[in-house]
Amino acid sequence: MTWYFNQFEKSILEICFAILDRSIEFQNDPGSDVSHRNDPLYVCRVLNATLNSKDENGVLVENWSGFYDDGVSPTSWNGSSVILKNWYFSGYTPVKYGQCWVYGGVLCTVLRCLGIPTRVITNFNSAQDKNANLYIDIVYDNRGSSKESMQDLMWNFHVWNEAWFIRKDLAPAYSGWQVMDATPLEKSDGIYRCGPAPLVAIKEGDVDLKYDVAFMFASVNADMSSWIHYSDGTKKRISNDTKYIGKYISTKAVGSDGQLDVTNSYKYPEGSLEERQVFEKAVNKLLESPFVEIEKKLLYFRKRGEQKPRSGEILSGMFSLPQVPSLGQDLNMILTLQNLTAGNIQVTVNMTSSSILYTGRHKYEIWADAKIVPLGPREDINISIPLTYAQYKNYMGEDNLIRMTALCEVVGTEERILVEKDIVLVKPPITIKCPDQTAVKSAFQAQIIITNTLSETMDSCYLLFEGGGLIDGVIRKDLPPLQPGQRTEVILTITPFKSGGKTVIATFSCDKIKNIKSYHNITVAP
Repeated sequence: MTWYFNQFEKSILEICFAILDRSIEFQNDPGSDVSHRNDPLYVCRVLNATLNSKDENGVLVENWSGFYDDGVSPTSWNGSSVILKNWYFSGYTPVKYGQCWVYGGVLCTVLRCLGIPTRVITNFNSAQDKNANLYIDIVYDNRGSSKESMQDLMWNFHVWNEAWFIRKDLAPAYSGWQVMDATPLEKSDGIYRCGPAPLVAIKEGDVDLKYDVAFMFASVNADMSSWIHYSDGTKKRISNDTKYIGKYISTKAVGSDGQLDVTNSYKYPEGSLEERQVFEKAVNKLLESPFVEIEKKLLYFRKRGEQKPRSGEILSGMFSLPQVPSLGQDLNMILTLQNLTAGNIQVTVNMTSSSILYTGRHKYEIWADAKIVPLGPREDINISIPLTYAQYKNYMGEDNLIRMTALCEVVGTEERILVEKDIVLVKPPITIKCPDQTAVKSAFQAQIIITNTLSETMDSCYLLFEGGGLIDGVIRKDLPPLQPGQRTEVILTITPFKSGGKTVIATFSCDKIKNIKSYHNITVAP
């Protein structure tokens, strides 16, 4: 998605200083706080905390509930300046609501405004290691349903920032990109903040260094373990994946909207000798840490080693999806099971389908089923699993994520495998047609085309248009209901009033789905 950083917009500099003045550090000792503002490490750590409202009247309130009626849905925001101005001109009332990419966008704006080079980072399959042991434990019941508790989380994606500066408190090798996360997930020195952690320290497993290197290391390089929690209270670990966490760590390329993959800056190649050595180094440094009793940690890590599960020796399985999963259409998943042995087996398959948040949290169970499947020697079979729009439509949030899970048990053996797939439903398309180049005061037309790909009518439809330097404020166009398969066009006349690289954003919402976005970049000559 595109984001308006607008760090040079009027009032933003004053707002950035106001954020610093609302910090706990300034409130406790203004003289000391101001005297440290020549240190980018100090400034980054203060702002990282003050952008969320957990500990003081910071800028943003976090919300992952799916209910935003008393504020603004996080997916509605398209830029930082409106959030910063809402906070400032409302007398420092925290703005509702933010999620990780909103925090990342706003922190990038504030740090760039204050002269600190900053970029936004997205980590796919991002771990939240709540008990700081470098393992992400995901627990299921014996039907294959995810069990919610204080368990670790595996986010489909998570967004944070990197800022570039010299670390005077550490050896010269640790200068350069520093990683920080303004989303309030865990406390650091008693306050909700995370970082700055040297990127080099994350890659090298130096989890004992400041700040919060261990938490960020786990975010990109933890091992993911799956457990079954049986009704009699016993637990069994059935898998341990060393390669799942931290995929396609990305930022925007310089000079284009392309992706720049920076995964190799965060860790050595998955499965390599260097990567495993760094992981063991990080575990050993945690064991040496004074923050937890050493006996407790040694016992815990020893148990982890003893409980390492065997890889599947009897059965293998995978989910596939033959078609593009479009929101509003029926889905047909395929579960493929293969007998790896020369004998006959029977497999009990417990299947569930759930809507989840992008944080990995379970939201609703949509559907569940169980069956017994016989498999001959070396045989593989495809099990068709239909999921209709009527079944899932009332359980979808703005994340549009469905998790398919199959817990497969080979009857008469200890063999258990967990097969899982997250499905991102594709939203209906929006197309923007307008010139790539124009000039100030030279009017042009933008054509926006919306097609209803759902199998039911879209009601309460409207479009929002915005574009810094192109459109003053936000333009709203209410639209008639859209029948299934119907498309509509909106023509907008735009007269640019500022030169430079500009972006027009169109956001479509209706009663069935919110905040479908599209954008078009335009170069405006003087």
